[in-house]
Amino acid sequence: MWHVPRDHMLVRGDVHRSRNPTVKRRHAKPDAQAIFQARQNRQSATLAEQILWQLVRHRGVANYKFRRQQPLGPFCVDFYCAARRLVVELDGSSHHGREEYDRRRQRWLEEQGFFVLRFKNEQVQERALDVLRGIELVCRALDS
Repeated sequence: MWHVPRDHMLVRGDVHRSRNPTVKRRHAKPDAQAIFQARQNRQSATLAEQILWQLVRHRGVANYKFRRQQPLGPFCVDFYCAARRLVVELDGSSHHGREEYDRRRQRWLEEQGFFVLRFKNEQVQERALDVLRGIELVCRALDS
């Protein structure tokens, strides 16, 4: 059952368009650089991203739909569940030396109302089903 605030009009799926211009958009509008980066990242996925994508695609996590390399505002996130506003990030070797950037990025996402869940690439490669269970538990918790 959908709960739609009075100042919103249901457009399709889980996307709302506000009738009131002072109400913030439900999703952060991506910028052109984030869209370009997402397209590039989809073509050069790491092994961990490929493994997790095979597990979460086609509603593989408790019937929740995930998108990969989704642009959100100025950033591109590894995996995104719009129904739960859940961002799943995989940290591999490309994140070494970028800790401050990752903190700033996570802070921005959380300020926009997204819940950020992080895993190391090794966790996905060695214990993929445990990672999947963790994502499912968070999805269900955010559902409540």
